[in-house]
Amino acid sequence: MAKFSYTVKQFLTRQEVDSILTQYDDIPYSDEYSSPANRRKLMNYDHADSTFFKDLFDSKIKSLYPTGTVSACTFTDWHHPVEIHTDGWQPHEDNTRQLGHAILVPLRLVPNDASTSTVIFEQRYVGPTVTLKEFSQHDAWNISEHITANDERIENISQTPIDAEIREKYLKHVQDPDTLKNLSIDGIYDWQIGSAIIWDRSNFHTSASFVNNLKSKLHAIFFVALDA
Repeated sequence: MAKFSYTVKQFLTRQEVDSILTQYDDIPYSDEYSSPANRRKLMNYDHADSTFFKDLFDSKIKSLYPTGTVSACTFTDWHHPVEIHTDGWQPHEDNTRQLGHAILVPLRLVPNDASTSTVIFEQRYVGPTVTLKEFSQHDAWNISEHITANDERIENISQTPIDAEIREKYLKHVQDPDTLKNLSIDGIYDWQIGSAIIWDRSNFHTSASFVNNLKSKLHAIFFVALDA
């Protein structure tokens, strides 16, 4: 099976990361798009009077996806691991286009000597964003419906259990073992500040479990749609 995910090392320079963090620290949190597990800040990517982030990121994203358009993007500061979900169509997007990819750029870990990873599964669901966990959020930004891991709408259902060592090391936060029984790993990507972790938006993915001394992790995330 072809891989759905990959990384780009040194997507940002250290100087670029530092300049982004300086701008980030001055942006207010968005109560509308935050949740109990995270706090989000908006980039205002296409605002004519606030071009810093688009000026920095747009050429880098276009070098990967020349026909791609950033249809949604935020900064997300996670204090708990995210549930297994896809990054499918958001409510405001034009879903006549191809779904495209997600680009996650690690920016900061607290403490800075902590470590974490992002886990991408081979299973996919083409459509609105879905989660494999019952989830309550006051806004439809991140979660639009709930499905089960053996739902017939999921492509590439696996019959081979995920290795017990991988479950123990990366997926301890998935409390219901049945959630994992039809999933298989496409890639596990350790966070490197300034790198990019990229996957097909229809693929299920999750944060690795928060272990050892990790308190929070900050990334920029871009949802890219492609011309049909």
